[in-house]
Amino acid sequence: IRFGAALSIACALLAAAAAPTPPIRAAVEAALQSKTGAFDQRLLLVSGLFLEQPYRVSPLGEGSGVDPDPRMRFDAFDCTTFIETTLALTLAHDVDGALHILDAIRYRDAQIDFLQRRHFPMAEWIPELIALGLFTDITKNLGGSDVIIAHKRLSPEIWHKRRHAGEVQL
Repeated sequence: IRFGAALSIACALLAAAAAPTPPIRAAVEAALQSKTGAFDQRLLLVSGLFLEQPYRVSPLGEGSGVDPDPRMRFDAFDCTTFIETTLALTLAHDVDGALHILDAIRYRDAQIDFLQRRHFPMAEWIPELIALGLFTDITKNLGGSDVIIAHKRLSPEIWHKRRHAGEVQL
């Protein structure tokens, strides 16, 4: 999966989304039962169901505890949860199976716990999903010798400052 392109497309599609549509669980279930076999065709089919859904910051959680938002939903997304949900649904044959895949994408060892969630896309989500084989880093393939690798340290102090937008100095 070309993550950078997929994330850019997801953000653009969500930014252009219209008013919310009625619940679409039945449409999602029907799409998962379709015989569309190729990954790219299934991805287009599933992601197309969500194009009219509204953007919402951090719409998924653990269903209880620190972040009681539901573990899966189809009525609102942010850029990351759009990618996570469409990927899980594309790889699954039913909604229950998609929830298990979504848990594996969102949480280390599929352990549903706020502290096990991959919170930081660049520091956790992308490299850990590459290590799991869900993504392939094609940055150098596209950027060639212009690619510069930068390393940042994420400390507890930076994590706490993250709660105040614009204050995080990496």
